[in-house]
Amino acid sequence: MKNAVNVLFVALLATGCASEVPRPSTFPLTSQQKLKSAHHWDVIAKDAAQQAASSLVKHNLANTPVAVTTAQADAPFQTGFRNFLITHLVDLNQPVVQKGADVEVQFETQIVRHASNRVASIPGELTVLTAGIIVVRQAVMNWGDDSVKAGALALAGLADWGKGHATGVTKTEVIVTTSVTRKGQFLMRKTDVYYVEDADGALFEQMKQWRVVG
Repeated sequence: MKNAVNVLFVALLATGCASEVPRPSTFPLTSQQKLKSAHHWDVIAKDAAQQAASSLVKHNLANTPVAVTTAQADAPFQTGFRNFLITHLVDLNQPVVQKGADVEVQFETQIVRHASNRVASIPGELTVLTAGIIVVRQAVMNWGDDSVKAGALALAGLADWGKGHATGVTKTEVIVTTSVTRKGQFLMRKTDVYYVEDADGALFEQMKQWRVVG
């Protein structure tokens, strides 16, 4: 009996030593928008333009002409996002020029492709891309009656929960960074991450340039 207890003690001790390695854990539950149409590009460009315009007002540059630039080669998303961004800045009465401005609204994108399987349910367009881009900070600030706000979010959230199962998490994401600079100095910088359909990843990547060698 004593030998059996000793064996059990040694086994428990060995198990305890083996469990000292930290166990992997997940991050707290979050949500992330999914870009599924050119209209969604317009929605996030409008949000970027509003934040850029607010930054320009903050730095007393609201009446200063700005240029919208990107260092990347044109891809469908880059072309569309730039056009949407210019349109919304003009709508906000911000002077925009084609080039030669000391103040620039710059943007860049990065496509990320994951190899691992990713299973989760994510919110759909109803809660995150309705009435402009529903970043929570804007939804809370702009909506009026609390009961209406809570009810709308609850209904939209319930619908999105169902849609999330059909939508699914993709292996492809795009990182969009928008900055306001003055003579190279950053005045504002925001970076957002979005899901995109795996088959649509090429819309966000720089197009390859082919050269014919004779």
